Amino acid sequence: MLSDDDKSTHRLSVPLFDDQLYLAAPAHSRYEGTSRIDLRGLHEEKFVRLADGFVTAESFDHAFHQAGYQPDIALSVADIFSLINLVSGGLGYSLLPGRVAEFNPRVSLIELAPSYTSFQRVTLLLSKNRERDPNLLALAAECRMFKQVGVQIRA
Repeated sequence: MLSDDDKSTHRLSVPLFDDQLYLAAPAHSRYEGTSRIDLRGLHEEKFVRLADGFVTAESFDHAFHQAGYQPDIALSVADIFSLINLVSGGLGYSLLPGRVAEFNPRVSLIELAPSYTSFQRVTLLLSKNRERDPNLLALAAECRMFKQVGVQIRA
């Protein structure tokens, strides 16, 4: 997911939902069963993260800035599926949005302590010069209905 910070007038934006970030740990890690985790207690752990340019990477950096240290990054990758597999393989911990909870049963998502709580807004972005395309109009309408139903994504 890429950031939409510029609020361009050339795009139509349909917000869908907010998704919370969690500590992603390999199943059966020493943190399994922990209800909330304080990132300051993980300063000796290795981490994997998404490459710069992704909202999840920005959220990762912000959370560790709040924790007051730079984590030991073992590897940065360009896609979330590789990241999830690296966490499940035990290469390191990461911060991931709750919507990925079902992608790999060998990854546990643990809620962050309140001072690190972060949300990502998932939004459909369409180029305004294509906003009359019937397929895109139908997609935007479905997204608006999805939002009205109030679907919640939880880990």
